[in-house]
Amino acid sequence: MITPPLRTAVIGIGYLGRFHATKYAALPNSQLIGLCDTHTTIAEPLAQQLNVQYWPHYEAILGQVDAVSIVTPTESHEAIARFCLENGIHVLIEKPITASVASAETLIQLAEKQKCCLQVGHIERFNPAFQTLLTQLGSETPVRIHTERFTPFVHRACNVSVILDLLIHDIDLIHTLIASPIQHIQAQGMQVWSSTYDTVSVHITFENHAEAFLSASRVHHTPYRQLHVFTHSTDYMADLHQKRCYARHHSPTLTTEGSPFEEVPVTAEDALMTEIDAFLNSIITHTPPRVTGRAGSQALAICTQIEHLLAEGKYT
Repeated sequence: MITPPLRTAVIGIGYLGRFHATKYAALPNSQLIGLCDTHTTIAEPLAQQLNVQYWPHYEAILGQVDAVSIVTPTESHEAIARFCLENGIHVLIEKPITASVASAETLIQLAEKQKCCLQVGHIERFNPAFQTLLTQLGSETPVRIHTERFTPFVHRACNVSVILDLLIHDIDLIHTLIASPIQHIQAQGMQVWSSTYDTVSVHITFENHAEAFLSASRVHHTPYRQLHVFTHSTDYMADLHQKRCYARHHSPTLTTEGSPFEEVPVTAEDALMTEIDAFLNSIITHTPPRVTGRAGSQALAICTQIEHLLAEGKYT
């Protein structure tokens, strides 16, 4: 049985990995042991700053840590996570979980066999605006969802399409909100500045007749992330970028268009800190993580299907 603080490490000290490292260093349930990255000039100075070990190769963590964040390029996820899980190390792996659904299933089965926690880094699940929306939604059933996710162009994300870079966040949120199998998917995408899709629009219909309309672009002039959820009685809007939430209730004496949105208080929280803390608590309490390997695999499967549809120029 593991007792806190857990011995932790971060594998991959790029843009996002640095944030993971500082969160682990600050959390009471974590004792950050070290950082791992093949780029010594990037990782070693941060390790010295945090007064922890530096390893150029992830195999060096064996016997030294209980849990890790894997924040490396997607194509390396499976090999690193497999090594960790085989050696009883709990894993928080950034999205997408792996490069293929088959690889994701391998990790899921291995985590179950080893009785290890496998959590996927779909950070928007921990966004306080989304959490507030979930609380407000309660038992209401969404009938329509609109998402918009736009960011300026950055070269570090060009190794994958906008679908696996950005849209996958909203695919995961929609899968959380609508508990029904997908019936049809339509998609349109466009290449702008990279060698793959930089913008995409998707329409998903579900067997329970709910619909989702998703738009994502990584060539926008400003960051913008909004989630609109419509039920038969209420419309909800979560501004995921500004961490704000709004609701308006349908009235028999006032049209929906004329009803004012009212702001719902949102508790200020650091989403990444909350995500990592939840991961550690899942290990300590032996409870399933909020974003399981299965959830990560399902989001990846839908995104993979969208990419195939775009490549074939048709919809299903």
